[in-house]
Amino acid sequence: MNNETIKRIKQRGQLRCGVSRGIYGMSYQEGQSWRGFDVDFGRAVAAAVVGDASKIEFISLKPEERFSSLRDETVDVLCCNATCTFSRDSAQGITFAAMTVYDGETMLVHRDLGVTSVRQLKNPTVALQSGTTTDINLQRFLQQHGISFTGRYYSTPQEALDGYARRECDAYALDRVPLTGERLRLPNPEDHIIVPETFSKEPMGPAVKAGDGLWEKVVRWVIYLTIEAEDVGVSSESIDAQIAGKNPDALHLLKSADAVSSHLQLEPGWAHQVIKQVGNYHEIFERNLGMKSRLKLERGMNALWSKGGILYAPPFK
Repeated sequence: MNNETIKRIKQRGQLRCGVSRGIYGMSYQEGQSWRGFDVDFGRAVAAAVVGDASKIEFISLKPEERFSSLRDETVDVLCCNATCTFSRDSAQGITFAAMTVYDGETMLVHRDLGVTSVRQLKNPTVALQSGTTTDINLQRFLQQHGISFTGRYYSTPQEALDGYARRECDAYALDRVPLTGERLRLPNPEDHIIVPETFSKEPMGPAVKAGDGLWEKVVRWVIYLTIEAEDVGVSSESIDAQIAGKNPDALHLLKSADAVSSHLQLEPGWAHQVIKQVGNYHEIFERNLGMKSRLKLERGMNALWSKGGILYAPPFK
């Protein structure tokens, strides 16, 4: 099995992670620090591979640069709210390791337009990011309702938001989760509403270069680890006490991870480092997107399978 990627990361001593040009809640900069949901999954991979979640370089990419940056090995992993689609996963020379969030596209509109539904819009001008599939999805949805629109394209999320704020556009179309964060960056968020309609399926997660099966497995099982840790009640705050108290769920999870560590070319204890340094899925979601964040998003379908959602990790056996 090809193991070039993990060898390169260990020799470098640092993970290179591709992120967005700045989407609040997902991957964005505060001063010199990168924060967000996608950022934390990059840190989780770094904790697993090099033992330190801070050993990571974030590289901000335009949408049209994302997949080529994997193919030419500019980045080792892509964590930038990229949607897994059939064509991308099959014909772009990349592979999506696993899904971290399930979302769908919607629109932000100016409250003073007096609309509460997409169906009330009349020939709107819509802000869109270049290099995404949003325009195709939006066109298909609006055509079903006899609505034509004009797309205005911007190269970065900031430019799209600024164009919308300047009223160059009536609406801004984006995935619901990041759009919730982008709304909060406007001077008066209450002057803007997100319509209730969702017009696409957007399963998103980290992607890697195709052809390195070992690296794909490493990233996949780091993601699954965060989900399983939430499922069995192991968190960054509880893990050490659970180990000391010989909690059976915590011990089973960590022993199962250690049992295959050599096959993944990871050091024993990698799972402990991920959970201790970054946390389980609940912790990652809540601090970036959930009730401990400004976004205040409910988990919805991103809740665990046992709590009415579709989030599910294969058994650690």
